[in-house]
Order: sequence, then C-alpha cells, then structure tokens
Amino acid sequence: ATKRTGVMIKLHIYGKRLELHLNEPERRALKELTTAADLIIKPSDKGGNVVLMDKEQYLEMCMEHLRDTQAYQKLTKDPSSQFLNELKSIITPALDNRIITQDEFKFILPHLMPTIATLYCLPKVHKNINKPSGRPIVSGNGSITERSSKYLEKLLHPIVLRQSLPGLLERQLNVPGGDTQG
Repeated sequence: ATKRTGVMIKLHIYGKRLELHLNEPERRALKELTTAADLIIKPSDKGGNVVLMDKEQYLEMCMEHLRDTQAYQKLTKDPSSQFLNELKSIITPALDNRIITQDEFKFILPHLMPTIATLYCLPKVHKNINKPSGRPIVSGNGSITERSSKYLEKLLHPIVLRQSLPGLLERQLNVPGGDTQG
C-alpha cells in the first residue's frame, strides 16, 4: 500500500478555463488520489471541504439510507416504461387542450429512454469526522423527470419571485437602526 498525503489544492477559475497551480509532487498525488479504486472523493455536506473516504465506508454510509424502508422501497423491476407512459398520459391532454405547445410537449418528453435517478451521499464531516453520516442526494440528471422539472422551474420562477421579492426587500430595508423611509 502506498502512503497517501493530503494535498490542499487551490482552484483558480478564469472564465471557462480551470487552472490548477500544482507542482509536480502535488500533480502526482492528485492523480494517485483520483485514480485510486478504493477511495471515494466527495464534497462535504457543509463547509466546502473535500472528503476522501474509504470506498467501503462510503458504500456503507449510503446503504444506511437505502435500508430505511420508510423512505426507500426495493423494486423488482425497472419502472421507467410505466413512468414514461404516466408522463405521456399527463402531458398529452395538456397538448390537446392547448395548455402547452407542441414545442413544450417535445421538450418535456424525454428524447431517449431515460436513466434511473442516482443516489449518492455527501459526508457530514461537520458532525462526525471519523464515521460521518451522509446527506442523501438523488440526482435526476437524465431521468424521466429532468425535463419536466426544468419546464416547471422556468414556468414557476416568475411567480416565486413575485411571492418572495416583497418579503426579501422588506427584510433588506428593515435594517436595525436604519431609516426605512429613504
């Protein structure tokens, strides 16, 4: 087994280009860490840290969530086709009744057979650094709901802004000791 050392890396972002200012030993260490099959590298749940975990410990952290039968259910088959049919049954009447346009219909409907949403966890090292629990995240990228979620987000964004903007402005104007009248 090789000895691994922690390397602090500062990332400098210039436009779309990402530059790593690393010396040669740091580059080798980074390459070793990112290619190690027995390590998982994830951002921490809070604090903006990068966490290196033993793969077995990470998988166990994730499995703790999946064992919760109140939140998760083991499926015997892939329900993607059924969910896709349900999505079509919801948006087809919306198209027929001119609630959505043909372009919106095409956007909402996945172009290819979608992937199953993926669960991963962000280690809560701020609570326990040696055996952190994980914050479960379900990534819907490429899933059946990705495009409909984007559509609804765009549709609801102006409404949410109208609802939250007055309260936000009021909170910003009511500074203790400040004059709210201008």
